[in-house]
Parts: sequence; C-alpha cells; structure tokens
Amino acid sequence: MLSGVLKLRQLGSKLAVSEPASPVIKTLIPGPSSISLLNQYQGMSQDFKTVKFFVDYESCSGNYVADADGNLLLDTTGQDGTIPLGYNNQALLAQLANSNYMSNVMHRISCHTMPTDNWPELVKKILIPLAPAGLGEVFNSCGCSSGSNENALKSASIWYYKNKYGENYTPEQLASALKGKPPGVPDFAFVRLAGSYHSNLIGLGKETKYTPKLNMLWAPFPNRQYPQPNPSEESKALEETQKLFKTHQNICAFIIEPILSKGTYYATSKYYQELAKIVKENHAALIIDETFTGYGGSGKTWAFEHWEINPDILVYGGRTQISGYFMKPEFRPPQGYQISNTWCGDPLRLEQFKAIKAVVETQDLIEKTKNVGDYFYKKLANLLESKKGISGLRGLGLHIAFDFESKDKAWKFVGDMLGKGVFVNVVNEKTVQITPALVFNKQHVDVFVEAAESCL
Repeated sequence: MLSGVLKLRQLGSKLAVSEPASPVIKTLIPGPSSISLLNQYQGMSQDFKTVKFFVDYESCSGNYVADADGNLLLDTTGQDGTIPLGYNNQALLAQLANSNYMSNVMHRISCHTMPTDNWPELVKKILIPLAPAGLGEVFNSCGCSSGSNENALKSASIWYYKNKYGENYTPEQLASALKGKPPGVPDFAFVRLAGSYHSNLIGLGKETKYTPKLNMLWAPFPNRQYPQPNPSEESKALEETQKLFKTHQNICAFIIEPILSKGTYYATSKYYQELAKIVKENHAALIIDETFTGYGGSGKTWAFEHWEINPDILVYGGRTQISGYFMKPEFRPPQGYQISNTWCGDPLRLEQFKAIKAVVETQDLIEKTKNVGDYFYKKLANLLESKKGISGLRGLGLHIAFDFESKDKAWKFVGDMLGKGVFVNVVNEKTVQITPALVFNKQHVDVFVEAAESCL
C-alpha cells in the first residue's frame, strides 16, 4: 500500500499545473483523437451520443479543460456545476497526503452498518453547519443526486403516513405492503413544477412495483419576460396549484428547484413565498432540490435563500460532492432501514468536500461568485442588447442563461465558441446555460465575452 500511496502523491505533483492565460486551440473540436476514441466507444452500451470530446484530466487546470487532442478550453459548464474549485486544485491534490483520505481510497465503506471512526465528526463538522435553520438531521445517499431526491420523497411519504396512521404498523398494513397494495402502500401524490428536473430514475416519473400508486402531479411554472416580473402569470400559476390540492387527496410533498436546472428559470420571491404558504396550509412537506443550485453557485450558500422561504427537507449534491438531504427531526423514519441504500454516505467524498469547503470559506468564494456573476450579467447585457434573435438574459450569481430564437442558431453558437476555445452548453434545445466553477473570475468573463462577440 505504501508504494501505491507514494505513486498517488507523485501523481499529485504532476497534476499541479498552472492555468493558461487564454484558450489554446490546436485542432478542430472534436479533434482526431476524440473522434478515434468515440468510434471505439460507440459500440458499447453507454450513451456515446452525449459525448462532446474526450478529456486529458491530468492536463486540466483551474477553469480550463484539456481535451485528448491538446486543446485547452475555457469551461463554462463546470461539469454541470459540480466542480466548485475547477480542475486539479492544489487543496484537493494535498488530500493525497491525508491518511484518512488514502484509507477511504482503499475501502468503499458501508456507513449505515460499519462507518469509519471519524464519520460522526465529519458529518457534525462539515455537513451539519451547512444545514438550514431547523433542518438539523441529515441522510446521506450513495452519491447520486437522483437517488437523494427520491429518498427525500420517501421520507416525506413516511412522515405523512405516520401523521395519518401512526408510527406502528398493523398486520393488515404490513401484509398489504408486501403486495404493493393499500393500506400498506397508500395512494399518495407528489407535486413538482413544470420544467423541473429532479431525476433520471423511474421513481420520479413512473410507477414501479415498489410504488405502484405513486402519483406525480405537475404544477404550472409562471412564464416571465426576463428581467421583468409577471405578477398575473404568477397569480395564475398559484391558483392552479391551489386547485391541485383541492382535486387530489393525499398530496404529501411538493418538490421544487429554486432555479430550474434546465434553463435557469426562476420566479419572484413573492411567488415562492405564496407557494410555500399553500404547501403548508395543505399539510404537505416542502422539499427543495439544491443538487444543481446549492453551495454557492447562485451567490448564496443555498439558492432558496434568495426567496426567503423555509423548507422541510433540503436535498444537496453536485458541488458538495456527496449527496443527501437535511430534514426536520420529525422526518426521521420511525423504523430502521425504511430509508437505506448500499453505502449511506461516502467518507472519501466528504473528506474531499472538507477541503473544498475550507477553500470556499477562506477565499470567500460565495461572495466572489455573487460579484463575478453581477459583472458577467452586465457584460452580457451590454453585448446582447443589440443582437437580434437573442432574448431572456437572466441569472443569479454564476447561474446565467439566455435564449436563441432557434435550436440551429443556439448550436451554431456552441460550435463557433468551441472554435474560439470556449466550451458552453445548450439545454432545452435553444438555451445557452452557464454554470462555471466558483473560481471563475472576471478575467474568465472577459475571455467568454470577447469570444461571444466575435461569434454573434
């Protein structure tokens, strides 16, 4: 093991490369190496159609991603907003000298049966301080944000069931649950906002034999011409939400993204406050999914803080590296193994997040994200003001987006920007969505804007 540790530390020294001053373009993108790798890859079962290019991660640095052909691209996607410190950050490389970190590299630990002896301390010192007021309990999932959302819904349904039927299950309830039928598996419903994206797993969208009566309802999300609010649309959406609660029984939870992850759409504080009020009045749980927006990307620790509302459950993931959810104490399941998975946490990723959190706090990166985001928004507003066929500029912190009038024009922009050495992403067919690392600064904004100006 010692020789392996030394090799990893030597690798850490090799990875400590400096960020370039600007993009470096050597080939078309994807280049010949990426195309060759893609040809090898497409015969396998993984969905090769989503691959943009292959990456040489040892040569990446800061906000710049190195592809397999030696191109260095400014990454404005941040791996879908999941790498808060960019690539090959020194603080993370230093973790290779951490004995706890190295032990966790060796073992994938089952935290719900045999956690490490420092696991309670890690959870207490790293995760719990991030919990919103009143949400003092935490559940860790296997690492997948989709699974965390589904387990959060399950926690809400158990809480709702407990309030309705009590904590102790009758023989009839237990017997019927094994058959996937009421009263053991009741006909509960959940609500999500139209346009939201919480999971690729089947549970949030369709029935399974384990949740045969899962009923996922959709509440309308108000249309808006950014940056102007649209009070009439918000009122209409809230009225329709009220109708959902009146026409459907046993709605146990409403799950929302504070910023819709596919498109960076958001409403006003008043809308979210009225929505939270409706949920509470109807005795349902309010779940906020921060797996995309959480931990700094919006210029606040949690994006829901912009709206001044109070959730019952907050789901985290993405930038925190480890996923799970904070909850009020009453949402803890009364029976063991009611909420469970293979690992129930990941000490390796929590050690990694410990290092990330130290850098974020020491360098005040969340406040800097707000300031850089404001600068980025203003620069884009000036650039796009006179451009025809582009609209809807919007953003909070470094969650920024704007829309092209057509899919073809949006993807042409992506291709043209790649030619300038800037990697951008399109969602909803024609929305350019920007979610860079928290270490993205004004110099990187200027590189993006200069490239965009020449491409529009």
